Amino acid sequence: MFHSKRMNSVSIILARLAFVFALIASCVLAFTPADRYLQAQVNDKLLHFSAFVVLALMARAAFPLAPALMLAVCLALFGGFIEVVQSYLPYRSFSWLDLLADTAGVIFYFILFEWTMNLPRKSGPG
Repeated sequence: MFHSKRMNSVSIILARLAFVFALIASCVLAFTPADRYLQAQVNDKLLHFSAFVVLALMARAAFPLAPALMLAVCLALFGGFIEVVQSYLPYRSFSWLDLLADTAGVIFYFILFEWTMNLPRKSGPG
């Protein structure tokens, strides 16, 4: 039987590998020519928002002891990095609205899951 501390460190290593893979996949998707068909089917800002909610969830799993504010700032900077790189690509462009959607997804995750999960719970009558 595995020791729980060992299992915990194995799960963190796997979470970090998955997070790095997600960051790389995000870059590949962001730096290749846009699929016009997909953009016509799904709101682009909703895609940005959803992607960064998932990245925030993965960042928290990968770095469970990191301060939420640090993770949120790093993810927002990652969104900015993507937009800056896109500004240099002939088939992409910088978008403040994309960056806003990215940051909103990060903030949504940390408010909904981090802050609300840490609120003190009222005990029942008794």
